[in-house]
Amino acid sequence: MNEKIIITKAVSSDLPEILEVQKQAFHTEAVFYNDFNIQPMKQTLEEISEEFKSKVFLKASIDGRIVASVRASRSLENEKICFIEKLFVHPDFRKRGIADKLLSAIQEHFPEAASFELGTGKLSAGNIRLYEKAGFRIYGEKTSSPCGVSMVLMRKNKSQKNS
Repeated sequence: MNEKIIITKAVSSDLPEILEVQKQAFHTEAVFYNDFNIQPMKQTLEEISEEFKSKVFLKASIDGRIVASVRASRSLENEKICFIEKLFVHPDFRKRGIADKLLSAIQEHFPEAASFELGTGKLSAGNIRLYEKAGFRIYGEKTSSPCGVSMVLMRKNKSQKNS
């Protein structure tokens, strides 16, 4: 398996494919938490198109096929904080370092940020490990869905190096 992973900024015409991969990727989380009402599963093309106007979307492609994506934006209250959202990889392409590459690339896209914040399911041990390996630390918790899925909130200060 010597596939070339290409990470680029997404364009609006990528959104239908990104949304499709997003739903495939988050299906495993929905099954795990027994909650198919999580926002990534319910998001519409109209909603992702609106989100695209205010966030940076990166995509990872292999042989022209989008296999992963991440999006981020600066905080409206503090432009030194960057919020990273919806980092996902298609189930068939996991365990190949794609998430690591996207996480690194999105941080590089915001050189002015002093810190990066994100959230993930409290019971999603693999996701938490990925983020901790990249230097993120848990700083809080919140409930994010009608079914009460608990999320951990994680932060990485720019001065922190990857573990």
